[in-house]
Amino acid sequence: MPVCEGYPWKKHFSLCASVEGTENLTLFLFFDMTTPKVLVADPISERGIAELAEGKLLQVDVITGQTEEQLLQIISQYQGLVVRSQTKVTARLLEAATQLKVVGRAGVGVDNVDVEAATKKG
Repeated sequence: MPVCEGYPWKKHFSLCASVEGTENLTLFLFFDMTTPKVLVADPISERGIAELAEGKLLQVDVITGQTEEQLLQIISQYQGLVVRSQTKVTARLLEAATQLKVVGRAGVGVDNVDVEAATKKG
């Protein structure tokens, strides 16, 4: 199976292969090989951070004490967001979070998360 060369897929693993019995058919498979990024926006226990980072399956960035404006500037690069009670997950923040897949709330309740906006976003 030849590896596809000359293709500029920087953050992807690509593999191309000719299908046996065909002359002009080539299959391209692309896998996103980037590590998902999680933003921990409020102080949580070191154990919690260690568990998130275990196995290096996630890139965990702990950036606490940010204003909503500061979070709006960085949230688009994250697939996960962990908050406790200080950070307010507003509709505005969720709209700016173009790659966000999950919001985790450490603690009890979701009074600081706009659940309606999160539900609309999916």
